[in-house]
Order: sequence, then structure tokens, then C-alpha cells
Amino acid sequence: MEQTYAEEMKERNELSVSFIVPVYNVPRRLLQRCLLSIIRAASVLKSYEIIVIDDGSDHLYSPASVVEQIAGAPICYVRNEVNEGLSVSRNIALNLSKKEYVQFVDADDFLIASNEQQLFSLCVDTRADLIAFRMKSVCTEDSDNTILTNIPKHSLQKLVCYDGTGPDYAAHHNLCASVCAYLFRRNLVADTLRFTPGLLREDEEFTTLLFLRTQHLVVTSIICYAYYQRSGSIMQTRSDKHVMRLLNDAMLTASKLSVLASHYQGMQAAMLCRKSAMLTSDIMFNMMQWLPHYADFRKVYKRLQEQNLLPIKYMKNSDVKHRVFRFITSTLMGASLCWVIYRLYAFCFSKQSKR
Repeated sequence: MEQTYAEEMKERNELSVSFIVPVYNVPRRLLQRCLLSIIRAASVLKSYEIIVIDDGSDHLYSPASVVEQIAGAPICYVRNEVNEGLSVSRNIALNLSKKEYVQFVDADDFLIASNEQQLFSLCVDTRADLIAFRMKSVCTEDSDNTILTNIPKHSLQKLVCYDGTGPDYAAHHNLCASVCAYLFRRNLVADTLRFTPGLLREDEEFTTLLFLRTQHLVVTSIICYAYYQRSGSIMQTRSDKHVMRLLNDAMLTASKLSVLASHYQGMQAAMLCRKSAMLTSDIMFNMMQWLPHYADFRKVYKRLQEQNLLPIKYMKNSDVKHRVFRFITSTLMGASLCWVIYRLYAFCFSKQSKR
């Protein structure tokens, strides 16, 4: 009898993966979609585990009942009695993980099972330390994987965009900040790399340091992950207090990476400088978007100067747009002019849209 594709993959698949799913006040239907997608994708693995970390969800959103309904799956459910934040939840799960590889999945997102299985096959073929794959944003709660285009089950090598070291790639390319865009060996983080508690942009630092340690990186064009854009999620919230915290956290990360770069040489130093420069550029642009009061803009600009993040560091292979932006924002006068132009544009656009 001819083997099915899944049976053939399972027979040759030696991978074991720990899937880490942090949960905080996520609707149960979304969590169920997430877990079922992982189980479908993992059906071809030698072994796997799903670690669900409930970060003190309210009773209305308690994920315990969803986990109980999924019988037979290797799910480890852990609950924090109080909300300690995403970084703490992920660190707890990393400490509990036992498999060879680790993949993070946010509770309101899901995996495209057939494409994820091809990712596993690519991992078996390359034995990479870290594989970076593509993500796609979705705005539907539909769990049907047909909403995304599946990739033909052949020619995996044609889907490899890069095969080399992490520092070399990161020194010349912008990295996806989300840790959910990677499948990586657990021994890369060992007991020494964890998320910094309290940061809103904890992924920026973690993924950069992950690439810094990666000796064998594979980048693929396979779309494995569906990112659900949900109002009310951490990255969708935009109160004044939240905005300042986002900017301060990004500034802290950029400063730490800049200092760390001074302890390295070659591609490792180059990748850290590049990431610090990209974060600083993002901060400058977000200041124009998020800070309508000039006093706040000027205050944050001064802090960037105090942290030695301005002028924005030079990046190899940077485009003309970045170089011009770097030059203009190197002085408070230039940056202020950019802020004024953007605020006038935003005002005119909002006025026009109300008509």
C-alpha cells in the first residue's frame, strides 16, 4: 500500500519540538484554533509537547477548559496565579521545555499545518540551528487553512533563501522581531538566554541575541504562521502611557545592543550595530507618529542623545532613504522639522477624511 505524505514524513522525521503557547485573556475559540493547528502540524513529528502558560487569565477567559477538551494531546498546562507578563511566561516555558527544538506560538495565532510540516522536513534535511520562515497577517477567525496558499510538496531546496551563519545574515538584513517567526534548537538558549521581564518589546532583544549565537541559519520562503490582528492585543494598544513605555523599552534595547557591540568584532559587532540603528530609526519614526506634543518629542530626542543613540549609527547596505533620514535627524532642528511636516500631514489627512 502506498504511504501517504504524512506517513512518509513521520517515518523519516527525527525531530522533537516543544511548542510554547503563552495565554492571557485570549478568547477560548482562538486558543482552541491555535492548539488544534499545532496538533495537526505536529502529527508528523517523532515527538512533541505543547506547553500552555496561563498568565493569570480572568475566569471568563480561563484556558483550562480548552486544554481539557483536547484529549490525548501532550499538553502541559501551567497557570500563574497573578499576571506576570509575557517575558516571565515564556521563560517559565523555556525552563520546562524538553525537546530538541523550540517554537513559540501566540495563543490568538495559528500554524498552517501543511506548510509547517514542510518546514520540519527542511529542518531534517539541513539540521539547522535556526530556521526563519515567513508569517502572514490575517483578520479572520476562520480556522480553515485554505485561506492561505499552500506550497507544493517538492523542491524544498528551492525554498531556501539563505544558508549560512546568523551574524552574517543579520549584519546585512533586517530581522523579523517576532520570536514566533523561528524554529530553533533549545541548546541555543540553554540556561543563559531568556526574555527580559517587564519589556513590551522583549522579542527585539531576544531574537537578536538568538541570531548572535546561531552558527547554522536557514531562511526559507515557506509561510508557516498566521498572525491574527486582534484589537486589544499588546501591540494594538496605544494609550499615552503605553506609547511612552514602548518608546522607552525600545530605547533601552537599542542602548543595550549598542553597548554589547563594543565587546565583539567582525560580523557579530556589525549585526548588533545594525539592529541598534534600526531600532533607533523606528523610535524616531514612531515619535513623529505617536507624539502630538512637541515637548514630549523633544524630551525623548534628548534621551536618545544621552544614550549615545544619535546620530543613528551607519549601516552597511543601507538604502538612500535611510541615509537621508539618518542625516536629517542627526540634529534636533532637523528632527523637529520632520516632526512638524509629519504633524501637518496627519492634520490635513484627518481633516480630509472627515469630509
